[in-house]
Amino acid sequence: MRSLDGPDPLTPESRNERPGLHRHPATELLPAMRSLTCASVRNSGVPDKGTQMHLAIALKWADALESDRFKRGARRLKDAAGRYSALGVLCELHRDASPGMPEMAAHGASYLGESMLVPRIVLEWAGMSLMDGQGPCVAIKSRLTRQWRAYAVNVHELVGATWQDLARALRAQI
Repeated sequence: MRSLDGPDPLTPESRNERPGLHRHPATELLPAMRSLTCASVRNSGVPDKGTQMHLAIALKWADALESDRFKRGARRLKDAAGRYSALGVLCELHRDASPGMPEMAAHGASYLGESMLVPRIVLEWAGMSLMDGQGPCVAIKSRLTRQWRAYAVNVHELVGATWQDLARALRAQI
């Protein structure tokens, strides 16, 4: 015997929904599809605006990421082929702003002794915490899961964010 209060379980609309699950308003995904360890809402998990780095440097960095000056592709600050990571672009901006700084080393592609993380002097110049060697924390909507995930810049780059995504996040969230 069927209840007259609820939808008919045999209609096409009710067969597509699993009982007990509702749609999450922030992501329009079923809760069972959401990761329990990630932020699903825009800017969730990102520190307040103006607290991570100097705004002027973040805007220059975003412009540089969208320019044709740097070739993307390194998992290091810069690789032997001349390709940069997003953090490598920030280091190049520091070098441009600080006359007398050495170029990134061709062997090992390091800048001031670091090859994967942002050197301390660059962190100080950008107004970042000395613990932010992987870059500031930004939230970017995943192309695969359609969820907002907050990570450091270099982690976003490793999981597939484009430089345009990073530039938009830097402008909006830093």
